[in-house]
Amino acid sequence: MRYFLKGALVALLAALGTPVLAQTLVTLTPATGHPNLPVTVSGSGFADSEAVDIYIDTVDSLLAVSGATGSIKVSITMPAAAQPGLHYVTAIGRRSGDAAQAAFTVSTNWSEDGFGAAHLLWNQYENTLSPSVVPALELLWSAPESSLHGSPIVIGDKVYIASNTGGSGNGLYALNATTGALIWHQTTAAGEAFNASAAVAGGAVYVVGSTGIAYAFNAAKGTFMWSQQLASPGYSGPVVVDGVIYVASGISIYALSTTGSIMWSTATGAQIRADSLAVVNGRVFAASTDGYVYALNASTGAVIWTYFLQAAIYTTPAVANGIVYAAAVNGGIYALRAANGAYLWNANPGEGTEFDSSPAVAGGVVYISSTESNELYAFNAATGTSLWMATIPGGESQISIANGVVYAGDDTGNVTAFDAENGQYLLAVATGGSVYAAPVVTNGLLYVDSSDGNLYAFAPGGAGADSLRRSSTPPSPSSLHPDMRLVPVR
Repeated sequence: MRYFLKGALVALLAALGTPVLAQTLVTLTPATGHPNLPVTVSGSGFADSEAVDIYIDTVDSLLAVSGATGSIKVSITMPAAAQPGLHYVTAIGRRSGDAAQAAFTVSTNWSEDGFGAAHLLWNQYENTLSPSVVPALELLWSAPESSLHGSPIVIGDKVYIASNTGGSGNGLYALNATTGALIWHQTTAAGEAFNASAAVAGGAVYVVGSTGIAYAFNAAKGTFMWSQQLASPGYSGPVVVDGVIYVASGISIYALSTTGSIMWSTATGAQIRADSLAVVNGRVFAASTDGYVYALNASTGAVIWTYFLQAAIYTTPAVANGIVYAAAVNGGIYALRAANGAYLWNANPGEGTEFDSSPAVAGGVVYISSTESNELYAFNAATGTSLWMATIPGGESQISIANGVVYAGDDTGNVTAFDAENGQYLLAVATGGSVYAAPVVTNGLLYVDSSDGNLYAFAPGGAGADSLRRSSTPPSPSSLHPDMRLVPVR
């Protein structure tokens, strides 16, 4: 009876806008993140040594047991299918009826070029845009930001873009991720152009200018933090791992601290034109126009191994399951052992195939596009066996993958979506200019940077849909029913 009376009181207090049972508290660490993320639930104010049901939204997901002081601390995993937006974790004591609630925001960050430090160009947490949903994509908004070659970076409710179109349009832009409204625009003292994507970590935006100067700006306000001169020119975006910023500029690879000091630098044999680097398991993987793939010690910059791909490389390697995938302009795509650079396989579809797009890797498949033949290829990641081929409308294509869909932007201004399993055409959306950077797919939205100086966002149903109404009403504790089959976790 006590449980039901307290549940009624909880509902009444909630309706009156009164904090629910202030003496019973629950906090989540972290309070925002991607689906399938482990979250620590900490609570206090429960009865001593009582069973406490932990609900995710309305599902009883775990049974905790409070300590002698009435506190709990357990780990739960947010569901892989949890859609972007607010979700609620509710803790209810079975004996006391004490209840507390906390909100968790499902949001997946695309924090640097290639999605993550392995540069797989694969968002494995996307769960909204699927092969069945993608054909419904329509324009949500477009916003002027004067960019050209960098992919947008999405962090929470903001999208960041670095521009290199010249003049007053150069600099960094922060836009509202769901409306496209300008939050801030920051230029450098010299009005420097940015040839690649930015990276966001620890509340800072890092980017390298065309003259080889690395910059840091405050991610919330856009205020200048520091700059550091590197080799010139700069064509690559930074990668941030464990508080270290890795970036290529000129012919060299650098490691910087988050205060901008140079920790080490290592020269390659020629200019680096790749979009960024890959950093995995304490190693930095880079490609140079000298035709070599480099593996460096991430702590010291010492060269561990190199491998020659027979032709210049303009793209970023991808690293998955201990294998490095790298593509040369006229030499096909190679698979090398990450530990020692040992050759595994090479796939070259033949004459007229020129790879200057970065490989993308997802689910045991390597995807890559050819700028000369205008084809998208899928290869078995373990053997290099060809799986399928599809035609892209234009050349200069860059690709990304999310939730079983391959997105290919091209110089005709289109982004074409294909089923990742079989290459079946799904949809093409148009921008007003060429698409030189990889599309970004996260939180149920497709972001595309175009040479017409606009950033485009596409959503199912477009501007007239309700797809972005992601607020949810917290469930009343009195409406939640315990799952008596759960085994207590201590």
